[in-house]
Amino acid sequence: MTSVPSRGTDMVQDIHNMWNLECRRCFGVATVACCTYDPASWRAAPQGAICAVLALCLLHHAPEVRSAAVSAARSLTAQQPGLLGPLLVGLRHWANRPAEATVLVDAAAGEAVSLAAGTYSHAFSSAVLALLPHAQQPGAPKDRAAATALAAAALAGPGLAELLLMAHHPASTAGVACKQKTWQQASRRLLGAADAALKATAADTLRVLFGPNGLGSACPGDVAAAQLALGSAMAVAPGACLEPLLVGLGKWLDRSEHDSLTDDDIAAYNTPEGMLASDVVPAGVYVPEVVTSKNVRRARGRMRSDSRAFAAADGDEDDDEPPLPPKHALPVRPSAAAAGRSAGRAGAGAAGKGPKDAAARQAELRVKKLQEEAEIRARACGLKARLDTGLAALQASVEGNTSFAASHLRELGALSQPLLASPVSGDAAFSAVRSLARCMPPPLGGRSLLLAGCLRLVCLAARNAEGVSYDSIPQRSAVSEVVKALHRSTVPQRCPLPGPSYALVFPVVAAVLRCPHITPLHDEALAVLGLHCAPEQDIPRGESLELLYAVLGTIPAYRDRVQPLLRLLCCGVDEPELLPAVSGLLAGSAAVRACTLTALSHVPGLAEGVPPESGEVLAVMALARHDVDAGNAAAAQALWKQAGCALHPSVIPLLVHHLASSQRDSRSAAAAALADALRQHTSATGSTLEAVLSLYGYPDEEEGQEGAAAAVLLDD
Repeated sequence: MTSVPSRGTDMVQDIHNMWNLECRRCFGVATVACCTYDPASWRAAPQGAICAVLALCLLHHAPEVRSAAVSAARSLTAQQPGLLGPLLVGLRHWANRPAEATVLVDAAAGEAVSLAAGTYSHAFSSAVLALLPHAQQPGAPKDRAAATALAAAALAGPGLAELLLMAHHPASTAGVACKQKTWQQASRRLLGAADAALKATAADTLRVLFGPNGLGSACPGDVAAAQLALGSAMAVAPGACLEPLLVGLGKWLDRSEHDSLTDDDIAAYNTPEGMLASDVVPAGVYVPEVVTSKNVRRARGRMRSDSRAFAAADGDEDDDEPPLPPKHALPVRPSAAAAGRSAGRAGAGAAGKGPKDAAARQAELRVKKLQEEAEIRARACGLKARLDTGLAALQASVEGNTSFAASHLRELGALSQPLLASPVSGDAAFSAVRSLARCMPPPLGGRSLLLAGCLRLVCLAARNAEGVSYDSIPQRSAVSEVVKALHRSTVPQRCPLPGPSYALVFPVVAAVLRCPHITPLHDEALAVLGLHCAPEQDIPRGESLELLYAVLGTIPAYRDRVQPLLRLLCCGVDEPELLPAVSGLLAGSAAVRACTLTALSHVPGLAEGVPPESGEVLAVMALARHDVDAGNAAAAQALWKQAGCALHPSVIPLLVHHLASSQRDSRSAAAAALADALRQHTSATGSTLEAVLSLYGYPDEEEGQEGAAAAVLLDD
């Protein structure tokens, strides 16, 4: 054992040299140095090195060394509570590198550090608790108020975030049934100061958990610790943590790069390393067998094959005879023969060089293509890692406080549900959505697997991927079971679901009703939707209106049942929901447009004479005034006057994109509305023509074209 270093500057230099030289077997020296520290000498040495050495001493296998280190750590944090964060950073250093912490075992006895998960969980958990300010240590306050103040001082700055990370690190939680055990013990020891500090500094704390020391760390242990820490943070202070949680998850689950992936990128991502996507034969494609040897039956009943034993030496008489020479060979001049021979030699040389160059070029092209696909694969793998990490963090946050998450399923579902059909992170999204489904009220909460599977089917049907379409949705047994369970638990009792819960299951109901063929599930799905149409309910009102307009267009027989539901939904429409409410005026069926006009008269703002603020809404309402159906045009004109609408010149160009509508009636109405508006507001002709020319891709620089188009638009 190395001799004990002297106090003061010499002791600091010895510890510093030990750290730089990585002589971490001198644990007794470090322990004595930490126990006999001089506060002035601590400032002379690198703080991180000293904290890491002290944290290493807390993990020592010898009880006497560990006891001395615990006493030193508690005295230190009681007198200097601000050192809690650096000490926890030092402990986390060893938690991420357990193989280097050889003090965990007695190396002199031939023991080796085990890398099995959970082997040293108790040692790391005890070290975390030992670093917390303790009221029974020298220098610590004895009354509760002063002890709470000391704990709050220790948690200031990075202390709280580092405590969350280390208390949830796999080094402390592996093999433990309750992953929050160390955090709960630390919270009790800090006399509730941790809860108060988290509520006060939720944004800063979660910023650290989402940052490079948490989810962005290169160490898997730090990532897992940050995910569990988010769940504990939501359990302690859900209200304060919700907004920073959504902000952090929004950055990790940003789908802009994911949505830009092409089919070729996905094919390259699914291709094994060293192969091209074009080399992979798609499943179900027949590859014909190539026959490399002949097998011909001869008259004597024997088989002729090149691979038959002794085929070349058995003296068969049935060998193929050589071809006969031509009977009359044409004479060739000697000069021509010589020219042919020289040309043949030159041609042979050129032919030998040509194929070699072509093969080399093909090889170079293949290498270049392999490099390009490797870059695409690396980018997709990085994208998958980011999305999977964010989805796992979302799942841990939900499971940390399911009762609170149940009231925010709409916001959390919007981050995970669009990724259910992802070829990159679909599995991780499925796990996250299943955690959200567990927050549903019974009986759907107990069918989380079925509900998550149904939501994935809906995402696939929306993209028409993997052979799933809206036509097949009602035929799925999982969808049938979910819709029937939803119907049984709500409709007979007239007990609607809470708004967030209904928002999560609404895509399944909508997918059933979007099937153009009436099925037994249609009546049950429509009954469930009808229970969630009241004006005071927190429901996806705009999506419900668009869905019912689509149902009217595909199944006219439901008109008597759908019309009252449209009126109920419109009674609760606010300004943000006006655009989906008026979308029925663009339907191809005149009957659907008539039902829409009837329902729009019940919108509170329009009924009270308050015109819409959105120019898009005004453009659609102006278009409806020129409906090809005279009755609908009259009703739209009455609604326009009732709402007190006026067509501002800035709204006129918004009518242009309706000229390219897929519905013929909408195109005709848009053309008539545009001509009528320009007759009244000639000042909008220039901006309207710019919109028209940009829509159809014509150049807008030539004044002649602009004048000619203006004359056409203004022609009576």
